[in-house]
Amino acid sequence: MMIDSWFEFIVLSLLVIAFGIIMWNDQNDILFFKIAAVATIVAGIGLALVGVAYSQMEYDKDESYTLTERKEPETDINFELGALTATRGVADKMEDPDFAAYVLRCLGRYISCDWGEVSKADFQRNDLALKEGDRIFAVYEDKEHQDWRIYIITEWDRSATTVLFPDEY
Repeated sequence: MMIDSWFEFIVLSLLVIAFGIIMWNDQNDILFFKIAAVATIVAGIGLALVGVAYSQMEYDKDESYTLTERKEPETDINFELGALTATRGVADKMEDPDFAAYVLRCLGRYISCDWGEVSKADFQRNDLALKEGDRIFAVYEDKEHQDWRIYIITEWDRSATTVLFPDEY
């Protein structure tokens, strides 16, 4: 099977994540299935990140201070995410496919150096962090779902990137 569009990556990743969630819920007592379910969900998230990176999405100009509305960083910098993790609250909420898709969209914005709904000073701080190796912090909000506000944080050493709710910070 040849996957040749970002949309196919996203659909495949959501199917893999859904399969992992089904495995988790159906096999409550067997440790092997729990481990397999977690591995399947992580693989699905990995596929989704590939799809998001592949898409090179563009965003509406009516969104708050997005990548398309601001000055690009002075250098063309790609940065490592490290281990991609989510807190328990975000992981539980990702059982909702709409929320899971929202998180993937936010990760797409994040890897494109669009730091979401942070102040202009924080945008500049994050751009500087790319060059100097400091922590990167982004905030994303969904106007239709107030409880979908998330933070994405990449550690200074690029060892890990965490998706979390503000009350889990």
